Amino acid sequence: MFNLRARRLNSGILGTPDAYVKVFCGSANLGETSVRPNNRNPWWEEDFTYLDTQENDVMKLKVYDQDIWLDDLLGVCQRQIKLGTHEHECFLKKGGTLRYTYPRLIQSSIVGYSSLFQVAEAQLKLFNLRARRLNSGILGTPDAYVEVFCGSANLGETSVRPNNRNPWWEEDFTYLDTQENDMMRLEVHDQDMGWMTCLESASGKLSWEPMSMNAFLKKVAPFVIPTPSANSVMAEAQLKVFNLRASKLHSGILGTPDAYVEVFCGSANLGETSVRHNNRNPWWEEDFTYFNTQENDMMMLKVHDHDIGLDDLLGVCQRQIKLGTHEHECFLEEGGSLHYAYTLG
Repeated sequence: MFNLRARRLNSGILGTPDAYVKVFCGSANLGETSVRPNNRNPWWEEDFTYLDTQENDVMKLKVYDQDIWLDDLLGVCQRQIKLGTHEHECFLKKGGTLRYTYPRLIQSSIVGYSSLFQVAEAQLKLFNLRARRLNSGILGTPDAYVEVFCGSANLGETSVRPNNRNPWWEEDFTYLDTQENDMMRLEVHDQDMGWMTCLESASGKLSWEPMSMNAFLKKVAPFVIPTPSANSVMAEAQLKVFNLRASKLHSGILGTPDAYVEVFCGSANLGETSVRHNNRNPWWEEDFTYFNTQENDMMMLKVHDHDIGLDDLLGVCQRQIKLGTHEHECFLEEGGSLHYAYTLG
């Protein structure tokens, strides 16, 4: 579920709405978007993924206006989901509309970048772009960004990651008018004050099947955006942890939690998410990738409440990892739950 946007939302007694959306599929709560303050025409960048669903399950979207005491329900959108990619607009009870897109997709996760293909309608979705060991030029560490093309179409460019040889970009790129064997091209640039330096481009033909591609750039130290073949991925047992979100976290003495998650695999600390301030139902967009792992290694997720003096541990989730893609929910010691997904392969 992606590409959520609303139009002409109702302005209540307290003024222009501070809108957000809650997403459900069947009885499962998939999470909620961030709040778009003081905006009648908000757009949300969050995507929502749910693996345990079937055709004709009921999807429900609830649009709220966040207020100081009690959030107002602006309207509900409800629909039975169907195979394929669909875009819909529904009218909200208190005025305005909500527009959204949902696909039934085949996913392939790739070390350097990943692509999603909707089989019948030939949709391309490119995501999870990251680079390594980019060349440091005369002006120092690169300020890198990527331009994305499919055939003759320019799908846009990422944000600039300043002063970073190992950047990661959160942007997704979607293109509906594509076919198998179209040429996809990624150009990696270093933004400078007077001109843009193209570090190199990488290209490859699209395929219906999950792809693995290597892209080596000329102006780099050993490699950039590495994408091993399927065989080497299996040998190295790559772990990817994604789609972290929590529900009904415990509110302590200092009020609503400022939550974040630390991610571990075995003895390795894979990093931590950003802090979601003043939110009992946070969602984190970060993904965590680890290459040196094996089936049955222990993965651990620690949920913390960020405080001024000492962060409180809200709970720990532990699980032996298995090959394939899995989605789990665990209950935290201090109350609430953490939902997460991982792929090992």
